[in-house]
Amino acid sequence: MKEFDALREYYALKKPMHFEAGKTRISAYPSDHLEIKCIIGFDHQFLRFQQMSLKDLNDIAPAKAFYFDYEIEALKKKGLALGGSMDNAIVIALDGVQNEGLLRYNNEFVRHKILDLIGDIYLAGKPIKAKIVAEKPGHQNNIVFVKEFLKKAVKSYGGRNGQ
Repeated sequence: MKEFDALREYYALKKPMHFEAGKTRISAYPSDHLEIKCIIGFDHQFLRFQQMSLKDLNDIAPAKAFYFDYEIEALKKKGLALGGSMDNAIVIALDGVQNEGLLRYNNEFVRHKILDLIGDIYLAGKPIKAKIVAEKPGHQNNIVFVKEFLKKAVKSYGGRNGQ
């Protein structure tokens, strides 16, 4: 592997920013690295509240996608969740998880929301250095948040050899 002695380019904030849309609230604060705290809650007896702070990408990488059973048909009609099935996505019904064998963690749902948020952040094209606190995030609002973040961010440089 060839190492390069070049500074890496990042997007960073000079001051805090806040984004709100519907039930979603995402705040970002200046930081020297990416930190994410995520809080989710649903009006569902099985999945009311979960929270997690990201410490290591390995903590979230295996987290499975999840859907509420009443959403699946509408998602497929919109051309979404086409690869989703009971074999690879967690399905939640009124009485609980329909395929519990897929659950790897008791907080799998918030782990997956962090994974989604990181994926949406990477659409920025460069790494982000910020402490992000996300309440009830979702792809659509995450993407709007990233666009707002980029309007307020400055390019910074640091780390060598991909660090």
